[in-house]
Amino acid sequence: MQALKNLNLTHWQAIWSMNWVVIPSKYRQSIFIALGVSILIHLLLLGVSPTTENPPVKHLKAPLSVVLVNSQSALAPLNPKRLAQLDLNGGGLANEPVTATALEAVSPVTAQQLKQLQQEQTKLLALHKEGLATSSQTSLRKKQEEQEVTDPLEAELSKRLLRESQIPRKAIWTSTSAKSVVYAQYYDAMKRKVEQYGTQFFPRSAAGPLYGSLVLLVSVNQQGKILHKPTIERSSGVAELDRQAIAIVNAAAPFGRFPEAMQSKLDVIDWIATFDFIQGQNKSQLELRMHKTTKP
Repeated sequence: MQALKNLNLTHWQAIWSMNWVVIPSKYRQSIFIALGVSILIHLLLLGVSPTTENPPVKHLKAPLSVVLVNSQSALAPLNPKRLAQLDLNGGGLANEPVTATALEAVSPVTAQQLKQLQQEQTKLLALHKEGLATSSQTSLRKKQEEQEVTDPLEAELSKRLLRESQIPRKAIWTSTSAKSVVYAQYYDAMKRKVEQYGTQFFPRSAAGPLYGSLVLLVSVNQQGKILHKPTIERSSGVAELDRQAIAIVNAAAPFGRFPEAMQSKLDVIDWIATFDFIQGQNKSQLELRMHKTTKP
């Protein structure tokens, strides 16, 4: 066995010696340098490991109330009082601010009458402008005299059309001013789910139902799951009610994946909501409303 090992060793030594003799001596130094550089580069590559940084998580904090609206205006309001899925400039004749909902509908007859009236007024304004173009062929003095009469008419018609377009068709437009956000519909569905669950499993103690109000912070990720235990921003003063309120939110989750429009903009919703556990007409119920933050 030792003889075979010696034979193999001698065999490879002989082969190495033969190959080395074939290489001219003037190239041997270059080969050593190339091998050394190659080994050094490989060692450096093996010692470096790529590091990737996680992108910052995009949070959304919503201090305003969120509502759903059934109409849209071209310009975003300057002073929004609500958050909604469409921009809606408040208009109309309502003296009291009314919150829009997604469940109200307008009478088809009323809508058709309003549409017909607006079309007639638009035609009247167009005919009036055509008359102004024809009058340009008259003398300057006559044109100035006509202008004194027609300018107020055109202005009044334009104002009336604008005013008509801003008057709310009943149960569709309101005097609410809303700021567009992508998550309004998602929030409404989440809010309804928590309210239904909280009403069905209303907090109780041995003495009976527990009533009160508290503010919770709930963080929801793109999968609709609660990231961590909801935190109490303002206690109801009743520890058992606070505990059961948190249990209601956890039990109502998950709330479904974010829509694509939300996923492209948000990673997490930080939902600060006021939980009102009240005595309803026929039963105890839970009502949620967006907590309004105030500046010091």
